[in-house]
Amino acid sequence: QDAGARFVVDLTRAVSFSVAVKAKPDRVIVDFPRINWSIPPEQRFDSGLIARYRVKRGSSSRSQIVVETRGPVSVESAFLLPPRDHGRQPP
Repeated sequence: QDAGARFVVDLTRAVSFSVAVKAKPDRVIVDFPRINWSIPPEQRFDSGLIARYRVKRGSSSRSQIVVETRGPVSVESAFLLPPRDHGRQPP
């Protein structure tokens, strides 16, 4: 059985997004509307399927997270959950 990975992005509001899998190099690209990120622009991982992610601020209206992997991948699911207020569901 192949090992899997889960990549979670916590946002303060629901946004539209799209996901694309690319090869050479192996990566997953998540395309968003312009977001003011409060995460590091890049993070490397020493082990596991995900090698690193990086935030790309492309145009004035779009941004991306590029998840580089250590081999070919497929995306089993990509979805949004309702936003939470610091771990509490809104009333």
